[in-house]
Amino acid sequence: MDISTEGDVSWKTCVVVDEDDNVLRIGGLAECHTVPMTLHRAFSVFIFDKDGKLLLQQRAKTKYTFPLSWTNSICSHPRNLKKPLEEWVDIRLQD
Repeated sequence: MDISTEGDVSWKTCVVVDEDDNVLRIGGLAECHTVPMTLHRAFSVFIFDKDGKLLLQQRAKTKYTFPLSWTNSICSHPRNLKKPLEEWVDIRLQD
């Protein structure tokens, strides 16, 4: 995958894990999203309105993973182990 179209992602990190979700290290997001992909933690959020309709997002065409695809309401990665997952989700909900 070519990640050059999304801008500088070198500062973004993710938590690299093994098949049993044991933390191996903090890695670069680019490392985790290029072939061969590195197993890492990520999260998805599904937001529903009061009528039960699901809010979807269409990914930008400049995204290096699944450009222009319709996907969940929010997705991201915990960047380190300093905060619990719920705080990383809250951060993305505020964006």
